[in-house]
Amino acid sequence: MRRLSKRFFLGLAPPNPQAFRGLRRLPKPAAVVLFGFPSLFHDVASLVFRDVPRIWIPFAIPRRVLKHPRLLKLYGAFSRPPDVVVAATRRILQGFGQLWPLTRSVELPLGLELTSMLDFPWPHPQSSSETRLVMAGRIARTKRFELGIQAVAWLRLNGVAARLTIVGPREDPDYAKQLVGLSQRLGVANQVKFSGYVSQDEKITCFRESHVFLSTSADEGFGLSVVEAMALRIPVVATWTRGFEAIIRPGENAVIATDAPEAIGRAITEVTTDLRRQDYLTERGFESARQFRWESVFPRYKELLNETIQRK
Repeated sequence: MRRLSKRFFLGLAPPNPQAFRGLRRLPKPAAVVLFGFPSLFHDVASLVFRDVPRIWIPFAIPRRVLKHPRLLKLYGAFSRPPDVVVAATRRILQGFGQLWPLTRSVELPLGLELTSMLDFPWPHPQSSSETRLVMAGRIARTKRFELGIQAVAWLRLNGVAARLTIVGPREDPDYAKQLVGLSQRLGVANQVKFSGYVSQDEKITCFRESHVFLSTSADEGFGLSVVEAMALRIPVVATWTRGFEAIIRPGENAVIATDAPEAIGRAITEVTTDLRRQDYLTERGFESARQFRWESVFPRYKELLNETIQRK
């Protein structure tokens, strides 16, 4: 419970006087839009703007919180519910339904800045004697990067010269060390590169130099990296998680594999050896990514905001 208190029960703590005074100095808004999981700032904003409509946009619900539904209900009982909860997936809305069962919920895609990716020329990458894979995300156990490393080992044992680049900050140093050790034990240490945190331009370059984007995450709130790969016309191979329900249409814009290295390896081989299939996936993925452009999503958010204000 102490471990949860910093991230979850922070909203039950006494409001910070400095945050309270800072918000009080602001002119009264027509509405308040809150992002992320419940925190102290959200509760302070609720106190200051008590009679102002609130729209809550959570990106995900931490898994450790979902494991304690009673704590979710307790927070919901003590907190002021928003007027509307907006999320990209039904899964997130269902989770927040445990907090505020009577609150209106709306499923809307996230608005993303994808212009710099959607405008890149096609085709890419250049032909290569190696199959270059890329995975992206914070180095945390829920991402299951070990499956990607094991898939590289399986591919090489089956005659495919595969190479993997893992992009993302080392959130869990112990897990990062285990991944390095695994690559050494499997004999693919020279074929697995950990790039760490990179800039957006560097990430785009890394994605565009790859033949396949691979995701093996056990839990995703949305799947931003998958959308970015699709926007860059990179074929996507992934293991399924409910967080992908707003993005992935299995067999149409991505290939879904089971949670086994050999199954992942076969899916990668299928994508890289069948060029017609590859083109089909990338074009459908590109069209899927376009729907998440902020320019496409903004009118729907604007309509919801105006409707919420008028209802209040």
